[in-house]
Amino acid sequence: MAKDAGRYLLDKVFGSFVSVAVSAVLTGLIASGIAIAANVGLVMALGIGLSIFGVLCIGGTGFVLYHRRRTNSYVSYPEVKFATRVIKKHYTYAIGADNLMRFTRTLELEALSDNVDRYTDKFMWTGGESDIPRPGEGVVETRRLIKAGIWTYYDSMFDRVLRQGERITITTYWPPLANWAQSNPFVSTSAEEKTDLIEFTVRIPAYVRAGNRVIMEEMRSIESPYPFKTHPDLSFQDDEFHVSIKPEPYRHYRVRWSWRGADQVVTIAEAVAETENS
Repeated sequence: MAKDAGRYLLDKVFGSFVSVAVSAVLTGLIASGIAIAANVGLVMALGIGLSIFGVLCIGGTGFVLYHRRRTNSYVSYPEVKFATRVIKKHYTYAIGADNLMRFTRTLELEALSDNVDRYTDKFMWTGGESDIPRPGEGVVETRRLIKAGIWTYYDSMFDRVLRQGERITITTYWPPLANWAQSNPFVSTSAEEKTDLIEFTVRIPAYVRAGNRVIMEEMRSIESPYPFKTHPDLSFQDDEFHVSIKPEPYRHYRVRWSWRGADQVVTIAEAVAETENS
């Protein structure tokens, strides 16, 4: 995460540098104009110097932008007007002593405009057909929207209408599920809108797991074949795994493990290396 923070700081410095370069060009042109009009040699030299400095800076900036685009290391997204900002998103995935799985989503939201009364979310359950979640704290109703591709979209209707800057904590949950063993063992979410914190809590008894290993991945999106980052040395502690993430914008975060009877969970790089050596 420190590397991403450094990249963000570098981008901020880069933007400030561009502003200084443009300002230097404008100042140099103005100073040169004044010098020509007043026939002042020192001001003329200053104006020319600033203009040259600004042109060189802008040229260097153009080269950096070209290099970033050519190497696909820097992309931009169109601005999307979200109604809320996510202060915290907490997903809980737990298998209890009754052998049923319970999945809960708790979100702390801040309204970015007036008259915000709902939050649109989506889910995908790999264990078979599933209904939309039920309303919990702060939610009076959940409404199914559409099924698009692998996703089912739904609205969580708030128990009050928010004005800009107001916050609300909402919870939605699925009724206990018995078909968890047929599902793929992972939990994930994205940071599409501005998100300050993501938390995963996974509680799974040892007798249904293939070991203690947990893998967490940061990806561009859910379908990305190669993660940006992989954290391969994580594990359950006393049948629980918990992690807090300060997410980067437009990232997808996934936590994976293995069910008992299956192979131990491996990273994508490990799987590729195994096939190459076989």
